[in-house]
Amino acid sequence: MGHGGSCMDQAMGSFWPFAKDRTRIGHGSDRSDRISLTLAPLLLMLLVGSERIYSAQAHLLMNTNGTPVVLVAEDDANDVFFLRRAFQKAEIGCKIVDLPNGQMVVDYLSGNSPFDNRSQYPLPQLLLLDLKMPLMSGFEVLEWLRSHPEVGEFPVLVLSSSAHQEDVAKAQALGARDYHVKPSDQQQLVQLVRELQAKWLGQKVMA
Repeated sequence: MGHGGSCMDQAMGSFWPFAKDRTRIGHGSDRSDRISLTLAPLLLMLLVGSERIYSAQAHLLMNTNGTPVVLVAEDDANDVFFLRRAFQKAEIGCKIVDLPNGQMVVDYLSGNSPFDNRSQYPLPQLLLLDLKMPLMSGFEVLEWLRSHPEVGEFPVLVLSSSAHQEDVAKAQALGARDYHVKPSDQQQLVQLVRELQAKWLGQKVMA
């Protein structure tokens, strides 16, 4: 746990000589033996408890270090692969979480199992939403978000293969902040994610 060992190791360093050499209290008398044997389990419990708290806090800090989280709702594995590659090529520092259907998106945002640990599965700064997905469509996810404002405010952008104007109008009416048709060219996709970064993640577009 970093330089100098864990808080458990450091605390045990000061406790262990005391527990090991009981002559330090009473020169080995029966009374001092009883005291040290009585205190040892209590001290160990306190130390283990402190270690667990320290570990939990360290885990929380590692998952809330300011890195933007982008939630990608997309059932096509190829589209996910190329989108991740575009973020890499654009050198955008963010954590991408991809989910293959709308129901999993709702479970993630609701904090339902297996996404009930918010330090491990934090709410996103941006949601990229496909429209045609199994179990729940992108439109249904938008409807759910509109009826659950307690989830929080973050921009939802549709990234779909559909260029139909009725789909654009319906998505925006349901609360989508923007609508993008999936580029067919990888370089265009890289440029798109750079624009998303600049507009929605508060970072500059890289040349």
